[in-house]
Amino acid sequence: MDEKLYFSYVVIITKYKGKYLFVKHKDRETFEIPGGKIDPGETAYEAAKRELFEETGALLFSVQKIFYYEVSTSSKTDYGIVFVSDITKKGMS
Repeated sequence: MDEKLYFSYVVIITKYKGKYLFVKHKDRETFEIPGGKIDPGETAYEAAKRELFEETGALLFSVQKIFYYEVSTSSKTDYGIVFVSDITKKGMS
């Protein structure tokens, strides 16, 4: 992996009680995979853990990186990391 790549986003493919878990987007009427932006000074793993907690209420879970991705438009290119997670305990619905 090129060390000069800057990662902006994390996406976490998540299971809870053996089923895939999706979250409702706060600004749209869509269900999506948990994830979001990596905050300044935060590692991708820290961002994945934070997003899981914020979006699903996950308290106990595993997180494993599976691949990197790239999204390009005519004006810019962003990079992200896809994780998988298995939640064993949630603190909110």
